[in-house]
Amino acid sequence: MSSISRLGWSPAPLGRLDVFYSAPPSVTGFYLIDALIARDFETFRSALSQLILPALTLAIFSLAPIARMTRASMLAVLASDFVRTARASGLSSGTVIVTYAFRNAMLPVVTTLSMVFSFLLGATCWWKKYSPGPASAPTRWKRLSRRTSRRCRASC
Repeated sequence: MSSISRLGWSPAPLGRLDVFYSAPPSVTGFYLIDALIARDFETFRSALSQLILPALTLAIFSLAPIARMTRASMLAVLASDFVRTARASGLSSGTVIVTYAFRNAMLPVVTTLSMVFSFLLGATCWWKKYSPGPASAPTRWKRLSRRTSRRCRASC
């Protein structure tokens, strides 16, 4: 059991629901939506608590490149001529930043966001394929490591 579940911050990562709850009637296949449709708020809370830790992990992992790109893009746009012209024409700082700078700075950020999202989606699918449960994850990881190291040795 992980240290976070021992502290009581998050439930043990044992599946899509806590062991004390049963799955809601399947309408969409998503436990959160199905629990809301069935008006089973305890199951909804249980399914949501199981999603918090993985979602937080993915969000924190992807936060650094997006924040870095946002900062660099905003600095580049704020130093451009059209922002300087807008400030010189007497517009307020908020108007200049929101209307002119932020909209132009978001173009590379959205591109980076789509690349990070596709990487996270691929990495999540890969991880789910090679570690479907808490008990079998170490065994599958060892097998994957051996297979990968054999391929590396064969290609050298």
